[in-house]
Amino acid sequence: MFCEKCGCTLPDGVSFCTQCGASLNSNAATPTAEAAGLRTKLEVLKYQLGILQEVNCSNQENQKYRKMLQENKPLPKDILCRYPDGPVEYASFYKVERTVLSKDELSEYLQYKQLKSIITIKKCVVFFTVLTVISLACSLISAIAMFS
Repeated sequence: MFCEKCGCTLPDGVSFCTQCGASLNSNAATPTAEAAGLRTKLEVLKYQLGILQEVNCSNQENQKYRKMLQENKPLPKDILCRYPDGPVEYASFYKVERTVLSKDELSEYLQYKQLKSIITIKKCVVFFTVLTVISLACSLISAIAMFS
């Protein structure tokens, strides 16, 4: 299964792309489909926050999965291919796994991630405030120069 928006290879049964978040089905959402869509969105968010990570398959596993592709056999559900449209001999495989963190570590990680976002917002506010002050100062100097 592939994302129509970004071309990412996806496991069967997902409703949203794990790479770009695009919706994958055009059917009307039923309550069950909506719940599945929310779960998928949550998985995408976890991936973006670093709670889920890509784990590369070993060379031996890559050879095994390449052979499966050559024989037109389906890959296991949890295995994803990096280069699905290229030659099979260049394909490499990975799986998405949960980062091994305790609940406390995960909570702390998310708090730091949130603080990092707040710091970025503060820096943007300071930047645009300084830019506005400089703009006002230039306008004032220009006005004084005109009337002098």
